[in-house]
Amino acid sequence: MSIADTMGKDRRRLILEHLAAAEGYGLGLGVLVSLVGQARHGAWRDVVEGDVTILAQHNLVATEDLPSALGPQRWVTLTGLGLDVARGRAHPAVADKLPSY
Repeated sequence: MSIADTMGKDRRRLILEHLAAAEGYGLGLGVLVSLVGQARHGAWRDVVEGDVTILAQHNLVATEDLPSALGPQRWVTLTGLGLDVARGRAHPAVADKLPSY
């Protein structure tokens, strides 16, 4: 596995964990970009958006474009399967949850 694949799986794990911690299991894409950037990954918006697309293809998240004064804003919501993966269930598109010591 390449370093890019490893980093992508880790970013997707972070996205799921942040959504699991959010009220209502949902966050805006801009907030997710900021949170992923603060947690070791300097990720651009298009990279995080690509990760969200992969997560949606695997039914781990659902997305919705909401209207706003700045144009449509993408809202990302965790699915039941996504919550299971965020809590440690193995999935090939997401890095394994780090063990707690």
